[in-house]
Amino acid sequence: MSTLCLCVVIMLGVAACKQTEPPPPDILPKEKIVEVLIEVYIAEQKANRLGIPQDSALMVFQVMKKEILSAADVKEPLFETSFNYYFAHPPEMEQIYTAVVDSLQLREQRAPQSQKK
Repeated sequence: MSTLCLCVVIMLGVAACKQTEPPPPDILPKEKIVEVLIEVYIAEQKANRLGIPQDSALMVFQVMKKEILSAADVKEPLFETSFNYYFAHPPEMEQIYTAVVDSLQLREQRAPQSQKK
């Protein structure tokens, strides 16, 4: 049993260490999806703070998301396909979300006190 566990651990380690391949050409680059995800997250928080029922906030958020994607010149199917691709590749998704969180924290630190309330 311990030999089987050791083999599984070694195989997982080898799989985790393998070189990451670049995403297919029909996927947004990491930098672009980070840029869009930052704006989408901010829009989601704004919609949730409107003090309206959740279903209405979701409708407002969907409109905001479409505007964000349009401003970024990204079609929604491309965004969804790209997000799903990165979601299926955890090391790359971790890099993306690390960049998103770092950027949001930096924005929060730079925001004037009046905007933080």
